[in-house]
Amino acid sequence: MVLVDTSVLIEFFRGRKTQKVGLFDEILARDIPFGISPYTYQEVVQGARDEQEYESLREYLGTQTFYFLPNGRETHEKAARLYFDLRRLGITVRGTIDILIALTAMENNLALLHNDRDFDAIAAVMPDCKILNALSALDPNHQGVMFAWKDMPAPPPRSQLSAGPSGGLRCGH
Repeated sequence: MVLVDTSVLIEFFRGRKTQKVGLFDEILARDIPFGISPYTYQEVVQGARDEQEYESLREYLGTQTFYFLPNGRETHEKAARLYFDLRRLGITVRGTIDILIALTAMENNLALLHNDRDFDAIAAVMPDCKILNALSALDPNHQGVMFAWKDMPAPPPRSQLSAGPSGGLRCGH
């Protein structure tokens, strides 16, 4: 199963044709199970350019499978430890949210689909952080799958979402 990062979803909604968006398109076409973290949900929705886009993104992303970290101080201690250990290895992750997203993928045994160099740096030293670079890396039988993409509402048309002047998403209605 796959955890899709904010970086891929934003490129997807903007209609960009990157290698990672191509992988996401294949995931959608093949009904491969995927989900998002609550951090990705927040990052994408807060980037809306207007009320209509906000509601469209909120409604669509709200229908997706969410993967969570366990609640409690222990989770944040683990995230802090991961950041600390990476820094000691000479790797400074640019954002705390990226640590939480990587930890979400690791704790839920998910492959992470991203387009953010911080995750590659984390995976280089943390073997539990699996990065999805090709669909051949996924289990073809999708063991443990409880849903399929075809059961989910379709995403907002890309033609209705575009990059705003500040780089945020904007509806093109």
